[in-house]
Amino acid sequence: QLLDSYFEAYQHVLDPEERFALAQVITDIMHRHPRFDLSHPYFIKAYRDECTCLRLHLQLVKGILNQHIERQREYVQRLWQEGRPDDSSNFGLPLNIICKQLISINNSCPALKNVYLLEFHPSLGLASLIPRSLEYLLREARHTCRPTAASSLTLLERRVLQLALDMWLTPARPESWYSTQLQRDLFSAKVTGDPFLMEEIGLLALKSATDEGQNQSQDSPVLLLETFSKLLELVTLRHRLIEMSLESVHLARLYKEMAWEMGFEEFHLYLRPVHFEFASLKDKVDHPPPVFVTSLLEDSDRVDRYSPTTLVLAISEVDDNQVGKFSFYTKEAILKLLFHSGVENMQVTLACQAAQKNALMVAVQQASFYHTPWWGCPANVKVSL
Repeated sequence: QLLDSYFEAYQHVLDPEERFALAQVITDIMHRHPRFDLSHPYFIKAYRDECTCLRLHLQLVKGILNQHIERQREYVQRLWQEGRPDDSSNFGLPLNIICKQLISINNSCPALKNVYLLEFHPSLGLASLIPRSLEYLLREARHTCRPTAASSLTLLERRVLQLALDMWLTPARPESWYSTQLQRDLFSAKVTGDPFLMEEIGLLALKSATDEGQNQSQDSPVLLLETFSKLLELVTLRHRLIEMSLESVHLARLYKEMAWEMGFEEFHLYLRPVHFEFASLKDKVDHPPPVFVTSLLEDSDRVDRYSPTTLVLAISEVDDNQVGKFSFYTKEAILKLLFHSGVENMQVTLACQAAQKNALMVAVQQASFYHTPWWGCPANVKVSL
């Protein structure tokens, strides 16, 4: 069944590299074998543990791919709903799904959801990233727990697969760490998820640029290229900012957990110096000697000990009124970004978020290097120091 799941995803893939990656995944599964522990009296336990790992892997893959097919089908059907698009505006859209008869790609019992005839989802080629991610997680777990026996390694893999499956069945909403306003302005796909609305925004921006360009004697093809290039860059910047901000959420959560274990409070994540205009006046100011940040945590005159109720973007530490003010929730807001240095401001916002994410990553990696959570190893796993 696990082979059939990847094989059915393989039938949708068009890119040669993605087809090769999926074929490699199928080959690796075919060559899997139990990891025998010679200290056990019977080998049946090795087979049973290996089957459990394959069964957990199957549940995870089926859940991910079936949900992906369902959401892709809903998206395509929403684009091709009755009355639109017409023949003049369907260029670049995914092919329509003719909902007549469900078929099974596999001749035997289907592993994934049945699809309609001529229904293709090329994005299923990303299924090859699932075993690659699981392999990376297992490698990190092996580095932490260091199992010494083959049975311990199988048990550790089963624990990793179970954790991955639990996380998939109970998904978190990392965007909920941000304010309701930011969730609406940045994460909402009400407008950016509709290609027809984005096309309308591009045409409105082109019309406005054409009216202005006629006064400056600019060529129409140049204006067309510049307008839609700017719109495409704006959408790309939004997508990258969402990715960066979600990664920052996961890193911030790890940072807070490690800070609590080290004895620091929640404000340690948001630590910043007191602004000059709010600092207290001192009569005699000398050049201070080098100090550790831990010695300043209780000094309210030098350190701003504040903890916001929600996570904020990194740009708010620099400018929250001009550069960091944006919205993708309405057509008018996106048009405003196109005409009033919105692309440049989004570039600055993305750069600040990337700097914050990288700083969090360095801090978490450095802390985890000196702090190995042995409590995270599953029971009955023999570890070596």
